Amino acid sequence: RYTAPAAFGSGRWTKFNSASAAANDLRDWWEFVRVSGRPWYEATQEMIDGYLMSMRVGISAATKDFYSPETIKRRKSTLS
Repeated sequence: RYTAPAAFGSGRWTKFNSASAAANDLRDWWEFVRVSGRPWYEATQEMIDGYLMSMRVGISAATKDFYSPETIKRRKSTLS
């Protein structure tokens, strides 16, 4: 979705916020993988499910509140 023809036009990203959100989502995922101690290539759907489940009780560093259902849904989409 970030590489669709409408995502880049006239020499610039037209969907910067979406691309930025995806980059932040992936950064958090890779940090979760790093902390797990498992190599990235051993990541399984079970690990993804655990990551998403941990977000339901985790606190967002940005908002200092629980993650919103929309954020969790977006991250699931980013990892799919």
